[in-house]
Amino acid sequence: MDASADMIALVDRATMRFLDVNSTMCELLGYSREEGAVLQTVMSFCGMAGSIVFGWVADRIGGARGLALLAFNMAVLLGLTMVGLPFWALAVVFGLFGMHGAGMVPNFGRALAHSLGQASFSRAFGLKSALGVPITGAAIWAMGATFTRTGSYALALSVVAVLMLAAVPLAWSAWKLRADSVA
Repeated sequence: MDASADMIALVDRATMRFLDVNSTMCELLGYSREEGAVLQTVMSFCGMAGSIVFGWVADRIGGARGLALLAFNMAVLLGLTMVGLPFWALAVVFGLFGMHGAGMVPNFGRALAHSLGQASFSRAFGLKSALGVPITGAAIWAMGATFTRTGSYALALSVVAVLMLAAVPLAWSAWKLRADSVA
């Protein structure tokens, strides 16, 4: 594991606890193996709660508005990762990342069902998944390329934060368009 240039985490599937992370992950993030495993574990456990909490949010305010809220919050959280927080505060931020990341799924599903109707939901969700894979792959490559060129993830994280902020009015207007067309 330590010979790899990729960041690798070893997870116990029964408990979802991160057992180990490789030295590349520790070196690139600037934390010990134990700290890296703690951050990953906190993010995973909080993610489980996030799908429930933000599923409730989607039911209350709608998927598009939920996505706008999540995108704004994620931009703020990304900013917090770049200010040199103490480890305990960073663990809280990672926990919130897990919650918000998992919260995207129920809110996106709710937004699709609301916008396209239940009859088209499965096809739309499948299309979203099919399009998401290459976008995720490109984003991973871009993050790595940015780190290779600059020695830091700060630029890449800043770009992601800006994209998240740009998504807020888009998600809000998608909800508004649908609400206007129904009225």
